[in-house]
Amino acid sequence: MALFGTFDPEMLKMPLGFIKVLQLPFALIAFTTMDGWGFLLEYKCNETSIQKAIIDRFSLSSIMLPMCNGTKTNLWEHSFGGTALFFGLVSLFSIIFIALLLFIYLFNLELYATDNRLPHADCIITGVLGICWVLVAISWWSATSKVLEDTTNENIVKLLNEKHFCGDIKCVSGSYSHSSTLTISVLAAWGCAILFFSNIWFTYKETDWFKNRQPFPEPQMTI
Repeated sequence: MALFGTFDPEMLKMPLGFIKVLQLPFALIAFTTMDGWGFLLEYKCNETSIQKAIIDRFSLSSIMLPMCNGTKTNLWEHSFGGTALFFGLVSLFSIIFIALLLFIYLFNLELYATDNRLPHADCIITGVLGICWVLVAISWWSATSKVLEDTTNENIVKLLNEKHFCGDIKCVSGSYSHSSTLTISVLAAWGCAILFFSNIWFTYKETDWFKNRQPFPEPQMTI
């Protein structure tokens, strides 16, 4: 069977295909914006010496920062690397899955209609991703809120002084964290959760599970 069939956009006019089209940009936005966060941390050791470090990882506790005495230590105790990895994997798998199904819808719709395994896989994976996106949206929302709280300039100055990064003098920092990309990624995650869950019903309707279901028997009247 040929990999490329006749191009047929008919499925895109139906909810099953139209929702897939909407899912793709949301998943792409979620995947790309999560990596857009980061900032330059600066703090003064004295009037002439300034320490600088680029913060662009969510595993904050693993980031070793230089102290004014020349040693290195971590500033934060929290780590959100696992949540970020889960977010990235779900986003990437969703993009691949959506692209593959759109290709089948557009170029091999006959195969989708005749091979029951494809609608089954579409329904099951859509359901699994729907659950994953709800979990991702909740955990990512919580993680980004804590990341932004931990990386405010006020909290950074507090931690720098608590851990004596600047020795006996008071640390002064002019570092600021930008939250716009994280906010966009959270909104995109919720959008994916809604779209994937709403598409479970439409993918289920394409399976033989729905088409061959037995109707409920009508209750019989007894006299």
